[in-house]
Amino acid sequence: MPGATGGKPSAHLWYVDRQGEGASDIWVSIRRGGTWAPPRKLGAGINSDGYDVFPFVSPDGRDLYFVRDFAAFYHIPQREALRSVEP
Repeated sequence: MPGATGGKPSAHLWYVDRQGEGASDIWVSIRRGGTWAPPRKLGAGINSDGYDVFPFVSPDGRDLYFVRDFAAFYHIPQREALRSVEP
């Protein structure tokens, strides 16, 4: 379920997939120089072993919001989420 941030073109494509350790995890693909990098699963400090779903970025691009286990609403700074996938 891909979701680009609204308004202007984004360099980040956030989506949910069931490939990880959890029931579903949030992944991101980063566009650099017009090419999309292979997607990477966000770090364990963000994804849980439950359902992490419905990612979206605030209009100002600062925060990533998501729902965990269809019961709790979370938000973290987008830069923290992106740091979790850095090599």
